[in-house]
Amino acid sequence: MSETVLNRIYHLQNPKNCSSARKVICGHLSAGMGASLHNWVYCLNYAYYTNRTMLIDTSQWKYLRNVIVGDGVKDFHQFFLPISKCRYTDQDKKIAVIWNNSTMLDSTDGNKTPQVIRLLHIGIIYRDLKEAPATAHYAMPKEILYNVIKYKYKPMAWWTGYLAKYLIRPNSYLKQFIDQSRKNFRFKSPIVGLHIRKTDKAEESKLFNIYQYMRKVDAYFDTLLKRNITIKRRVFVTTDQPSLISHLKYKYRNYQFIHPPINELRAGTYSSRYSARNLKYFLRDVFLLAECDYLVVTMSSNV
Repeated sequence: MSETVLNRIYHLQNPKNCSSARKVICGHLSAGMGASLHNWVYCLNYAYYTNRTMLIDTSQWKYLRNVIVGDGVKDFHQFFLPISKCRYTDQDKKIAVIWNNSTMLDSTDGNKTPQVIRLLHIGIIYRDLKEAPATAHYAMPKEILYNVIKYKYKPMAWWTGYLAKYLIRPNSYLKQFIDQSRKNFRFKSPIVGLHIRKTDKAEESKLFNIYQYMRKVDAYFDTLLKRNITIKRRVFVTTDQPSLISHLKYKYRNYQFIHPPINELRAGTYSSRYSARNLKYFLRDVFLLAECDYLVVTMSSNV
């Protein structure tokens, strides 16, 4: 099924003629990497449903050089593989019609819809129009659902994750950096991933203390112990509040905590998090967390 979806995405993202291809432009979102990726997934999902090529307008992407800081990324491809052979052009920008009516724009019939549709952030659409594209809630094609549900406990999580995985495929430079970090950290399975985000989420969501996170970690290893599986209690921890690292090591001495260097955990300040360097660190941490056997996070993680 993964191969079927990938082939479909590749076909849509690489049309024979970029100039005449039907496209959806993913509008600018003033947000961090987690929220940006959520927005891109929503756009790719829409493109998949409406048989369009999805392109990203990164002109005001916060991580782009000189949007927030002078040491941002040069472009999207500094860390990621291209999502399409096509590029967002001035002509696309000129003729794009902003999504404003699901009856008119969600049709898969190319004769009834504009060639280029621009999708605003879902929050803006709900605020201004009180309705949204049919795919706004990460709807999944039913023919895929009926197959995936046979072997996936959470089919929608698989679908959303698969779209996200396609969008942020690491290029050779980022992949090499992740591979080297894995060796430097002595990162190996079995391992539990622990992501603790505090700073900017303090006013947006409920925060949990260290004990509440580690209780879940304890439960995982205790379950393995009951099955006569004895392994080193190893945890990969990443956080935007580096002081928590020493606290974890002191309080939970029966654990081995693996983590990035403290000077690479600098996402807590507004200016530093949007630099190319810190985006690279963030992406490495996300990909390593994805490799963990078990994850302990909260909704404030947002990645």
